Amino acid sequence: MIAPSLASRSRRLRAAVAAAVVLASCLAVPVGWAAVKTAELDRGEPTPVAAGNAFLLAVFNGSDDELGIRRCLCDDREAELLAEARAWRAEVAAVNSKITVESTD
Repeated sequence: MIAPSLASRSRRLRAAVAAAVVLASCLAVPVGWAAVKTAELDRGEPTPVAAGNAFLLAVFNGSDDELGIRRCLCDDREAELLAEARAWRAEVAAVNSKITVESTD
């Protein structure tokens, strides 16, 4: 049996290390981004006025995402305020369904 030359083993090792570095960097960027965004969401808003504005924007933005609402809530009243936000959304959706737009040329 003939052993591979040192140069070919070295080339394969360098290629494997380069592939591992590229793979690790490709995975590190999205994982790092997700970690930073999660940490930002856990902080909440800096002032009560900003929290109120963010809460109203999150409630009435038209999406069903409750993450924006949850970041504005205190832990002790979260369930109550989420139920209130859902009721507001349902009320706005009911009113929006009754609105008709007519135009004349």
